[in-house]
Order: sequence, then structure tokens, then C-alpha cells
Amino acid sequence: MTGQTRPPHTVLRSATPTAHDPERLRRPLEHGVIVVAAHSGAPAWPVDPDRTDALRRLLRAYPNLWLDNSGLATPSRARHLLRFARDDEIAARTLYGSDYPVPSWPLLAWRRLGRRALTLQRDPNPVRRDLALKRALGYPPATETRAAVVLPALARALTGR
Repeated sequence: MTGQTRPPHTVLRSATPTAHDPERLRRPLEHGVIVVAAHSGAPAWPVDPDRTDALRRLLRAYPNLWLDNSGLATPSRARHLLRFARDDEIAARTLYGSDYPVPSWPLLAWRRLGRRALTLQRDPNPVRRDLALKRALGYPPATETRAAVVLPALARALTGR
């Protein structure tokens, strides 16, 4: 199950203000469902609440909760990408995700990466660019292959093995 943990930017926002509270993941987690919190639970906009602390509590309580790092290399979430990439607790439970076709913006990491950000930005392959950016920022290589272990049925379906 993939769970959104940020407010939607639709009419549902006012109709269901708690729909994207990480605590709503607790019930499926208690029943053993493997849950992947999209975008590592990072808020999409500065006005959205940062629920990282709530996600940390759930990560500590449920080994079947995972995060993905898709959609973090965007202007609205770049500050979280920079923080999460070097956070051992979060990185240890992160699966790689590109959020393709949403473009990755390496130039957002200019302060940390310097000219390397420009080199990464020039890569015409959007998925390769996103992957290289996340590597450069410090996500461990295990994030790139962890989904095959966490979601073995998906890995079998994709590889035929």
C-alpha cells in the first residue's frame, strides 16, 4: 500500500483535513500491511505541516513501514531532500523513487554540491539525473535496490523470476 502523508491540493483538503495524517497509516500497519509513505512524508508546500516526527514514531514502531524518496528533488520539497538524504534513520527505511515524469532539479542543491549540481542538471535522462542527485546528496546505494526485498512480489512480476 502506498500512503500519501501530505494534504491534497483539491477540494478534499477541507472535506478531510486529517486524510493525510501519518497516524492514519497505523491501522494497516497493525494488520501487517507493508506501507510505503510517498515522498518520505515531506510536505509539498511551506504552509503544509511537517509530519516528520510522527513518521519517525511510526517507523520505530512498525518494521513494515517504508518511505520512498520520489518527488523530493523539486522546488517545494528540496529542503526535505537535503535533510533526509543524510538522516540515517530515514535513509535506512527509504526506497528509491523518481516520481517520473516530475522533473528532478539538481540545481536546488547548488550550495551543497557546487558545480557538480550543474553537471547533474545537464543530464538529459530524467531518471538517471534524479538517481545521480540522490547519490550525490548521500542516500546510500541500498535505497536503489531495497524495493526488491521489501516488495518481492513486485520484483518477481517485473523480472519474471
